[in-house]
Amino acid sequence: MKSMVKLFCLFLFAFGAFSFQQPEKRNVTVIIHQDDELSQVEQTVYIYSLCHWISGFEQCIWDSVQTFIGQKTVELQAYVPIENQLQVMFAKEGPEKLRIYAKPGDVVEIEVNHDDESHISICKEAIKGDFHNKCYALNAQEKVMWNNRNRLKEEGKTDSLEWCNQQIQAFYRTHLTKLDASPIFLHFYMLMLGQFFADYMYDGELQAIKEQLSKAYPDDPRCALDYGY
Repeated sequence: MKSMVKLFCLFLFAFGAFSFQQPEKRNVTVIIHQDDELSQVEQTVYIYSLCHWISGFEQCIWDSVQTFIGQKTVELQAYVPIENQLQVMFAKEGPEKLRIYAKPGDVVEIEVNHDDESHISICKEAIKGDFHNKCYALNAQEKVMWNNRNRLKEEGKTDSLEWCNQQIQAFYRTHLTKLDASPIFLHFYMLMLGQFFADYMYDGELQAIKEQLSKAYPDDPRCALDYGY
């Protein structure tokens, strides 16, 4: 199944769902350190992302590297005019998606192990990259709460599930109110509130949050009132 997923991704790369970007646009460097086992695989490693500054639907492959047996370090270049999430994909072995968070001018250095391939999408703490690590910590905190919620739902523990729902929606609301996270997350938190926790919100609250974000980040397309349309 994993091979089929990667073949499908490569099919998308080749037939127009993605585009390649000119090299002069690159302003982010991602350095990947492979463990001994992963370094024994010859494969192509890609880095790509959604291009939110266009409309939010376009994706672009920024760079690709063909590795050789014994190669421990892979260096990739990408472009982010605004804080953005990048994806690294290994064509044969390795994680399906390695999430990298970066802002213009960042250098993110991270270790990847062969065992990471058991995950479809992963985010790891970086050796270097302060912005990435701040995003990683926030993502990890949210993941713990959602894992707990899914477990309680499977176990049918209604009262505990309600308490967990309160925790998650309060987590989203707090960060949106304080505006203390990257627009990468704030936009996502707003969507999650509307999709999963609409019953916890008063009339007009979601629209008020949208307007708050658009005023706080007037130059970030993700926070525009008409983003995605």
